[in-house]
Amino acid sequence: MKFNDWLNIWLVEYAKQKVGEKTFNNYEWAIKKIVNLIDETLELQNMNELQCQAVLNKMSYNGFSKSSINKVRIVLIQSLKKAHTNGYIQLPQTFELYIPKSAHQKEINALTIDEQKKLEKACMEDKYGHLIIFLLNTGLRRMELINLKWEDYDRKKYSIKIKKSKSLAGIRDVPLIPIARAIIETQPRYNKYIFNTTKGTPITEIVLRKTYLRLRKSTNIPQLTNHICRHTFATRLLECGADPKAIACLLGHTSASFMLDRYVQSQNEHLKKQITLLGNEILENFCSFKNEIYNLNQR
Repeated sequence: MKFNDWLNIWLVEYAKQKVGEKTFNNYEWAIKKIVNLIDETLELQNMNELQCQAVLNKMSYNGFSKSSINKVRIVLIQSLKKAHTNGYIQLPQTFELYIPKSAHQKEINALTIDEQKKLEKACMEDKYGHLIIFLLNTGLRRMELINLKWEDYDRKKYSIKIKKSKSLAGIRDVPLIPIARAIIETQPRYNKYIFNTTKGTPITEIVLRKTYLRLRKSTNIPQLTNHICRHTFATRLLECGADPKAIACLLGHTSASFMLDRYVQSQNEHLKKQITLLGNEILENFCSFKNEIYNLNQR
């Protein structure tokens, strides 16, 4: 059996039965990349750890980010482990693949203040725009928003409890500012979930995806995603002087340094405002110092 054929068998017979739509799409994308990077005549029985690592190394050399390479890494590991359990190949117990250090971290930039205002205005005219505004003001992950239930909302404390997240640190309480509280309070109680479609059914990933597509067209912000909203939330907080550790807790991260490295990109507009905090006195001192140096040079 060709290795490429096995990848497609694994995708349909195993992956499709276990994972959600988004993960399945990621697996499909990864398999396309793998197929383009290996010899199509390569037999499954000849596939080994060295062959797999070579695929990842090639991806790094070709400029793929760490997150993209990791998607391929996961497919290679899982598909070959299933081939092993089916008796097609033999794998060592220590079978492991690494993301090359040379691979770069994919940059996701936050919205500028002007872009955020433009987006918020467009959200006011979209039937599900309130979901995006809620994300911009809470920093929730996509599935955290979708899974939010009425029992998670504390009206007395003005906060929501995230009970289901991708990590242990993601289990947290998130205080709500007035606009976020108002959005929740105006939601009809169709069922146990806070956010629903206009038909009264729970919001899905597809609904969110289509909402982002509409807003990209209306705002001309092509990179608009849930990650961008999350980045923007973190960046605005940092610009307001919030403690990085507090921001990390709100986002559901254990490390403030991870949050700073991945989520926050200072905007030039904000930096210009911040540098003026040095005050005119420092500027006057500098001018005075420069004049003294000039006078010394003239002697």
